[in-house]
Amino acid sequence: MPRSLVSSAYSNADIWVQEQLSAGDTALILRPETTPSTYAYMQHSLGNHSKTRLERVGRMIASLIPLPTRIVPSDRLPAYSEVTMDVEIDNGDKWMEVSSISRRTDFPQRYGSQLKRGPAIDHDVLVLEIAIGLDRCVYNWGIAADR
Repeated sequence: MPRSLVSSAYSNADIWVQEQLSAGDTALILRPETTPSTYAYMQHSLGNHSKTRLERVGRMIASLIPLPTRIVPSDRLPAYSEVTMDVEIDNGDKWMEVSSISRRTDFPQRYGSQLKRGPAIDHDVLVLEIAIGLDRCVYNWGIAADR
């Protein structure tokens, strides 16, 4: 994705940046987060549903990867997040983060609601973002399968 769409909280040391062959090339990176697609889904969800049900991410991951799993506060709270929790797996070498769950505060629009009586009310929108590192899940699943 274009580098300009990613939070400036990520330095080039945190992400993979595509080499630019000429000055006119767009700076491209591998996505460190899924924000644009999360926002597109939430705009659809808020417009079409009153509630969204989420499964427990930690339990789901633990059912797929038979290694000790825990949910802990993130060791790096992103600037856009009110709270971030990490799902970690103990693979015998270390506790490895495989998923982050953030309550984001940077949704670009407000949500309006209308009661039967009274004025419309604008609300700030907090987005629950669930980011799962599939490569990390496959890596730890391989470790568990080899045991």
